[in-house]
Amino acid sequence: MNKKLIILFAVMCLLVVPQVSAFFTISHEYWVLQGFEDVDSPITRMCADRIDIVLDGQHSADIPVIHYFDEQFMSYISTHTRGSGYQACLERAGTDPDLLCFCYGMGLHNVEDHFAHTEDGVVPKYLSKYFSSNLLGHMIIELDFEGKHMELVKNSNVVTNGQLDYYDSIMLDNLFEEVGGDQKYLNLLQEMTGLDMRNDANIFANGYKGQGFYDTVYNQKLNLPWWFWGISIGFMIFGVGMAIVFIIFGNTTWKYSLIFIYLMIALIGLLILLSLYTNNSWEWVRMAISIVPISVADSDITFYNDAVQRATNQFLQTGNLLYDDNSGLSYVDRDGIKVSGALGEAEKSFQYIILPIAILLFALLNMFLMYKTFKGGGKKRKKK
Repeated sequence: MNKKLIILFAVMCLLVVPQVSAFFTISHEYWVLQGFEDVDSPITRMCADRIDIVLDGQHSADIPVIHYFDEQFMSYISTHTRGSGYQACLERAGTDPDLLCFCYGMGLHNVEDHFAHTEDGVVPKYLSKYFSSNLLGHMIIELDFEGKHMELVKNSNVVTNGQLDYYDSIMLDNLFEEVGGDQKYLNLLQEMTGLDMRNDANIFANGYKGQGFYDTVYNQKLNLPWWFWGISIGFMIFGVGMAIVFIIFGNTTWKYSLIFIYLMIALIGLLILLSLYTNNSWEWVRMAISIVPISVADSDITFYNDAVQRATNQFLQTGNLLYDDNSGLSYVDRDGIKVSGALGEAEKSFQYIILPIAILLFALLNMFLMYKTFKGGGKKRKKK
C-alpha cells in the first residue's frame, strides 16, 4: 500500500470519514429507506421495525476502512465480499431477527457498492476520465455524486418526511449499549473480522457526526491508528526542519520560495492534528476536496441512482447477493480465479503518467530553487 505516501490529505480523509464507501453514507441510507417503501417481502416485513439496525449493518461494512493502511487491511476486504462478508454474517446471525436484519444491511451495502467500485461503476469511470488516483479522486467523485444525488431526490418522501435526516443522525448507535444499543452487533463483527471493532466504530461514527475523536457519548478515549500521528507529525517536523535549513544557510532571496513550499508541507501536518480537536473534521475534508474540478455528469447521477435502486429493491425481495467482491480491489473469485480490481486498473493512467510527471516537476522545481538559493556559496567578495 505504498500509495499512502502519494497524497497525505487523502489519508486523513480515509481516517475520519467512510471514504471507501464509494457512494457517500447518506446516499446509501436513501436507497435502503426508499427500498423499504417500494418492496413488500419477507425481508422488509421482518425488518420494517428494525430499519435502524439494517442501516447500521450497512454502515458497519465500512468500519474496517480504518485499517486501509495497516496489516489488518483484509478486514475491510472481507466485509465487501459475498462469502466472508455477507454469507458469513448470515451464518453467525442464526435465527436472531436483529442480527439477520443487521446482515441484510451488510448485503445491501455490497449491492450498492457494486455500482461504484467495479468495472461498470461510477468511480472507476471517472478516475479514468480525469486521470486521477483512487485515494484523491475517489473522494471527490463521491462527494460530487452525493450533492447532485441529494438534489435529484430532494422531493422524495423519505427526504421530505425527515426519515433520512433522522436515521443519518443515529448512525451506529445500535452498536453501543451507552446509547441504547446492544453489544451483540460488535460481537458479530468481531467474529467475522477477528478484530475488536468498538474503537474503530467510535472513530467512524464520531468522525462522520462531527463529534471529534474524543468520545463524549461512549465515555471512552478513542485510539487513532499510529500512522495518523506518524504522518502528520512527520510532515510538521520535515517541513519546519527544511524551512529552518533554508533560513540559516540560504544565500539569496530565492530561499523564501523554498521556505514557503516546506512551510506549506508543515501546515498540512498541523491541520491534520488540529482536525482532531475542532470536532468538524468532516467539514474540513469536504471543503478541501471540493475545490478539485472533477464532476459527475447529471445523466450519470440519474443512471446510477436508478440502477442502484433497482438492485437494492431486488435484494430486498430475494436476499441474494450476486457479486463475489464489491471493494473494487483485487480478489479471488468463487472459482479460484484472481481478478484485478477495477479501482486499481482505473488509476493506472495516474500511476504511470501523472504521478511520475508530478514527481519529476517537483524535483526539478526544488533543484532549480536550491541552485538559485545556494549559488555563490557564501558572501560575495568585495571588488578591489
